[in-house]
Amino acid sequence: MSKIIVGVIFILMINSMSFAQFSVSSNVSSFYNDNLYRSPDKTGDWITNVGLILDYQASKYPVNLEVNPDYYFYASHPEQNFWFPSLSAEYFPFLDKNKNWQFYSAMDASFKLNKDDLKAYNYWQVRFSGGLYHDGSFALQQISYQYQLREYPDFSELSNRTHFFNWKLNKSFKTRTTLITNLQISSRQYESQTAYIVVTDTLEGTGSRGRGRREPPPRIITHEVLLSSGPVELQQLAVAVRIAQNVWPNFGVFVQYLKSFNLSSTGEFQNYGAYWGDEQLFDDPLSYLRDQWSAQLTWMMPQQWQLRFSTVFNRKAYIKEKAYLNAEESTPGGELRKDQKLDFTLTLGKSFFVKEKFTINIRGQVFYTDNNSNSYWYNYQNLVSGISINLVY
Repeated sequence: MSKIIVGVIFILMINSMSFAQFSVSSNVSSFYNDNLYRSPDKTGDWITNVGLILDYQASKYPVNLEVNPDYYFYASHPEQNFWFPSLSAEYFPFLDKNKNWQFYSAMDASFKLNKDDLKAYNYWQVRFSGGLYHDGSFALQQISYQYQLREYPDFSELSNRTHFFNWKLNKSFKTRTTLITNLQISSRQYESQTAYIVVTDTLEGTGSRGRGRREPPPRIITHEVLLSSGPVELQQLAVAVRIAQNVWPNFGVFVQYLKSFNLSSTGEFQNYGAYWGDEQLFDDPLSYLRDQWSAQLTWMMPQQWQLRFSTVFNRKAYIKEKAYLNAEESTPGGELRKDQKLDFTLTLGKSFFVKEKFTINIRGQVFYTDNNSNSYWYNYQNLVSGISINLVY
C-alpha cells in the first residue's frame, strides 16, 4: 500500500510541472469485477488502476514519444497486484506535397511485472509496425505490417511471436455513410508448446486375501505423461465489413460483420485455463475461428456528454482446443471446444475544460459478458462496472 501512495504523490507532483513540448496526463480508475477469473465459480473484487502518461510531440518533425507507467491493485487479492509500464515511439512523415501519401512506423515495448506468487507470468513484449496510407480520390487505403514478440522468462512454453498483415479501405458517400473493409492475415508461433495427460497407476498389491493374511491395500499414484512437445503455429485470415451511418449531426451508428478462416495451423494447442488479467493468455484470439456480428450507437448529448452503447455476438470454433466435459476432468476429453459469447458495453462520459489550463475527462462504464461453451470451465457470466478519471495538462 505504501508503494501505491508514493506513486499517487509522484503523479500529482509531475502534473504540477509544465513542459514546452510535453503533454502530461494522469489516470485513475476503479472498477468492480464480479468474476475475476471468468469461471463458473465467481469471485469478485475491486480493481484500481493508477497511471501516468508523458507524451512528447516534436514541433518540427513528425515524431511522437510516450511513456506510460501503470499500476493495478486488487482490494481483496493483493497477491495479484502488478506493474504495467510501457513506452512507444512513432514516426509519420508525409511523402508528397499534397499530403496524399503518408508513411507510418512505430515501436513500443511493455512489461507485466507481477508479485512473487504470480512471477511465472511476468512477460516483456515489443512490437514493430510499419504502414503506408493513401488518401485518394476514390477512398482512403491503408497497408500495414506488425511484428510482435512476447517473452515469458520463467514460462518459456507461453513465449510467442506474431506477424500481422493488414489492408483497409475506407470509402465515404454523400449520404453520410461510410463503408470500411478490412482484411488481415495473422500468424502466431509458440516455440515449445507441451501437452500432457494425467495417468493413474495401481501399485503394491491387489487387495485380495492370501495365506491367512490380508495383503496391503493398493496404492494409487498419478503422474503426467508427455504426449507431444514442439512448435505450434496458428494462422488465420480475417475479413470484416463495417457500415457506419451518421443519422443526425449528433447521432451515429455502425454495424459490422467479421469472419475468420483457418489457413495452416499446426501442432497441439490448449489455452491456459485461468484468467490473470491477460486476454491472450486466457483465450488466444488466433486459437479460434470467429463468426462475429457487432453494432454500436453513439449519441453526442447536450452539455457535451457522450453516451455509447455497443454489443458483440461471437460464435467461436476452436481449431485445436478440446472441451472439458466436467469439473472432475484433469485433461480435456471432449470434442473440439465451441463457444457463443455475447458482450454489452454502456459508456457515459464528459470532458470538463478548466480555465484553458487542463482538461478533466470522466467516464462511467458497465461491461457485461455471457459466455456459453461446451467446455465446462468456460461457461461464465461477468459484470464489470466503474468509473475512470483522466487529467490532461
